[in-house]
Amino acid sequence: MKGLKIKSLVVKKDERGSFVELIRREDLESEDLEFGQIALTTAKKNETKGKHYHKRKTEWFCVIEGIAQFRVVDKNTDEEEKFVLDGKNMKVVKVSPFIWHSIENIGDRDLYILVYVDEPFNLEDPDTFKEDL
Repeated sequence: MKGLKIKSLVVKKDERGSFVELIRREDLESEDLEFGQIALTTAKKNETKGKHYHKRKTEWFCVIEGIAQFRVVDKNTDEEEKFVLDGKNMKVVKVSPFIWHSIENIGDRDLYILVYVDEPFNLEDPDTFKEDL
């Protein structure tokens, strides 16, 4: 789907633990490299987060613990995709503007998702358009 990119990650492990680069500067694909925000969101079993789209924000999601069903719908074409993400096979999903997205916890325990947004949240101009699809 145009506006959606999924990048497999390389997890480096040794006896001390692991290290993975989630988002690098070149992943931002922008001349304007100002910092947005990093957030951590959780979802209880069978709960769904998101159900919205943005007109100018781009977001990157990485499930770091648990299993999620990710659903996206292109608001311009109505093209829809669903896929599963999990913390054991980490990937980063880039969601561009006008891509409606939701993330449902389909696992048996809490879901942990690391999120980078290229623009900090502003309560007076949230650029978040809620919609149940």
